[in-house]
Amino acid sequence: MEFQNAGIAIDTLPKAESIALQPIHQDYFKVQTAQWITLWVTLLITAGLVYFFNPAMQQPVWAVLLFGGLIFFALLHYFLMSRSFKYKAFAVREHDIIYRTGWLIQSTRTCPFNRIQHCSVEAGIYERKYGLAKLSLFTAGGQEADMRIPGLTAENAATLRELVIKKSGAYAKPA
Repeated sequence: MEFQNAGIAIDTLPKAESIALQPIHQDYFKVQTAQWITLWVTLLITAGLVYFFNPAMQQPVWAVLLFGGLIFFALLHYFLMSRSFKYKAFAVREHDIIYRTGWLIQSTRTCPFNRIQHCSVEAGIYERKYGLAKLSLFTAGGQEADMRIPGLTAENAATLRELVIKKSGAYAKPA
């Protein structure tokens, strides 16, 4: 048998832009904001303790640099987080799941069902408060999730998990 490897015309391939992506739940921004507050309050308290207990730093110039810098970066972080939130979206197709994120640097990830080894649904403190969860998809070769889709309602995350398990063939097939 002779080897064949015919070319594919790129203009005949489906366009990723034509895929209708579903935005994540709006309450996830509240989760991100709560996490942002926790992070920056912790950093400000830590900086205050360092400033208070280090006599060499107890000068006005250090206070301005330390706290001014922290406030600047906190506001920059919040700005980038809020802009990026608008671009978080996902889609479930017949053979894969797509997740898009990013404002400055946009990333679109596709995870085929036949590559998924297992999946999990996780919900942290803030996510549980708003009835949200995140779906984590794992493929072979790593301990970290290859794709995490945050901002799903807990019900949708559980439904998607069941769908992924069925589509990936993770259920044991009866003999």
